[in-house]
Amino acid sequence: MDIPPVIAAALSRGAVIALSVSAGKDSQATERVLSGMREKHNWPGPFFAIHADIGQPFDWPWTLALCERNAKTLGHPLHIVRRSDGATLLDTIRQRAVTTAGTRPPFPSAACRYCTRAAKTDPINKFLRRVGDLVINVMGLRAEESRSRAKLPQVSVRREITAERLKDLLPEDALAAWRPGKERLALDWNPILDWTLDQVWDACGTSQAALDARRQWFELGCYEMAFTGWPASPTYIFGLNRHSCAICCMSRRAEIPLAGRFKPELLQAIAELEHLSGFAWQQGYPIANIHVRHQPIPPAAYYIQPMAG
Repeated sequence: MDIPPVIAAALSRGAVIALSVSAGKDSQATERVLSGMREKHNWPGPFFAIHADIGQPFDWPWTLALCERNAKTLGHPLHIVRRSDGATLLDTIRQRAVTTAGTRPPFPSAACRYCTRAAKTDPINKFLRRVGDLVINVMGLRAEESRSRAKLPQVSVRREITAERLKDLLPEDALAAWRPGKERLALDWNPILDWTLDQVWDACGTSQAALDARRQWFELGCYEMAFTGWPASPTYIFGLNRHSCAICCMSRRAEIPLAGRFKPELLQAIAELEHLSGFAWQQGYPIANIHVRHQPIPPAAYYIQPMAG
């Protein structure tokens, strides 16, 4: 992993490193690699992971435990942030279904991702405002994941929490103009933006071939073989390709019934909101039409295991 010159310069000046983690494979790979680099280079500033808890029923029940396990194994603090009003995403959708009164969809979408803003970005920004005046927010985003992410720069100014006179500058110019102790500069860094999926699995300590085998064992009910030694989220062994909201507005349609096998209560809640609002979760693909065979989630002891450091 190469370190951009502006990030190296900020690190040498004692920048706080805040690594956003989700318990997904990309953030886990970033966490492992960056932890090793920090130890190697002895960066002087604080280093911690930060996780935005979206709450049930949209979250997977093992997410927090995996974030805690990873941080403990790698030896750095983990901070959990939540919405200040205590509302969950389901609460927000229900409220929007009432206030919109059938005039527009109450659900998040690719064009209106209020879920990310309210449940993740705002709580993280609130926390980062308190940790220092030079902050590097690290994210495990990859260009392969979507066209929008492929357009992201590797380093940018995090405008929402940066001083007014710096927020529209290039990162290099903003760091050169930054006045320590007088104003805040926050940078976003996407260190694995150009990584392939194979590189991610390798950094996590596994491979796509190993995952494919474990998925077959899981479908056969061989839980010991499926989960023992697996370093990442069980979400992938269940057959899903992403670890995010269990049912996400960005989910591939084929993955929604797959996730619904393990989250029938979430399918039911969304179907009720579709009926209330008159709109489908995804345009042309109502959750109410999905019928799945419920499959209980295996006990956590199978997949909340120690991780090799």
